[in-house]
Amino acid sequence: MYKCKKCGNNVPEGNKFCGVCGTKVEDNRENQRIIIEDYDDFEKRGKSFNQKNSKPKLWLILGIALALIAIFIIIKVKNSDSNPMVKTISISDFIEEPIFEGNDEEGTLDQDSLKINRDMLEDKLREKLGEDKDINVSEIIDNFTLSADPIEKLTNGDTVTVMVEMRNKENIQDHLGIRFTNPSREFKVIGLKDLFSLDPFDGFKPKFTGISPKLEIKITNTKLKVGSKLEQALGSASGYYDVYRDGKLLNEDEDVKIGDKITFKFNQDGIDRLHENAYKPSVLEKEYKVTNKDARAYILSKEELDTDFFNKIKDQAQSIVKSDLASRNNSDNPNYEGFYFLMPKESGWSSSGLFENYNIPVMYLVYSYNVEKSDETVKEYTAVEVIKFLEDKIEDNSLEDEETDENETDEKEKIKSEVSSNDQKPEQIIDYENIKKVYGSYKTLDELKLDLVESKLKDYSYEAYDGVK
Repeated sequence: MYKCKKCGNNVPEGNKFCGVCGTKVEDNRENQRIIIEDYDDFEKRGKSFNQKNSKPKLWLILGIALALIAIFIIIKVKNSDSNPMVKTISISDFIEEPIFEGNDEEGTLDQDSLKINRDMLEDKLREKLGEDKDINVSEIIDNFTLSADPIEKLTNGDTVTVMVEMRNKENIQDHLGIRFTNPSREFKVIGLKDLFSLDPFDGFKPKFTGISPKLEIKITNTKLKVGSKLEQALGSASGYYDVYRDGKLLNEDEDVKIGDKITFKFNQDGIDRLHENAYKPSVLEKEYKVTNKDARAYILSKEELDTDFFNKIKDQAQSIVKSDLASRNNSDNPNYEGFYFLMPKESGWSSSGLFENYNIPVMYLVYSYNVEKSDETVKEYTAVEVIKFLEDKIEDNSLEDEETDENETDEKEKIKSEVSSNDQKPEQIIDYENIKKVYGSYKTLDELKLDLVESKLKDYSYEAYDGVK
């Protein structure tokens, strides 16, 4: 037999572990002496002791196996949480109910509310440790940290798991002789505010100032009436809608023209504003095409000019030139030579120029007439300048949205549909004060063109029609 160095127990020959403490003893054989409990019996047997059958006995093999099983069970039970001799604390019992904030479907967990009930846990630790144990339990609790998942986009009824982690867990557990179990706990999300759906574009209608292609947008909403749900939620339309064109945010200094497709997007400030009032937007954007119902527009080419409208301009220009000649005692009838159409270049629209701080389309109608000088008759040229010739805004005859009963609303929608289906064409207009004779006269067409057209080519491009070049 061998004697275990650790606990002093006698270990039968062939055993590799002490049956009491489990210490491995195989490597210590050379330094141990054989102990025979009954020496007299050994003497009686004499040499027959060493002559025994060397074949292992069944009982010896069975004993070794049982000893190993016993050692395994002792180790397992010693470290098992179910062992009544091991002190355990279920930490999940001390996790406090977290606080959930915000609106249903968009709620968040207040992470400052993730806490352990310190008073209850301190009492439990003292109970397990005993009053004689001189340990600062408050410092032990400081090693616990809490986290949760998920923490945002929460809906009432969702499950949130709160987890506890412990710094220096193994050292603290060994020192205290206590195992901390069940480090997580599930909670149902409750208390988030119900949100009511609201269309932020109900009654939405942008207004345009200026003349296309130099339009500016003003956001309005016919439903923002005092006491209405939308008015209570938003207060005003200002700041809650962002304007995009072709997928890009429209800057304040950018212009809009008829034909542009504009997207109005309800922004995060607007969403937050609705949420504060227990509403959520049912839609977030609306596309709007700018038409002649929104604003007047400059006529941008000769092809856009209606024949009747242009003939009225020509008649007025002819009368102006003839009147000027009469004032100079010249009875000759002016002869129409053609006209130049000047269109602002892209850079020209933003330049300081003829009207409202930017250049606009211009027409010069050219006329020739005879002048008697000494004994000869000479031909001279003059021009009439025409500016601000426009396509007028088409009046929108659709009915404004008002608080009405269901039948009246259906009737109004029907009328709106009928009106919008009509293919209305804008009227072309001009204030005749904007048709004026150019000061002075020219001896040749080249002189006239150089002065009135080519001098403006930095900001304009031009086309010549009806005979002039």
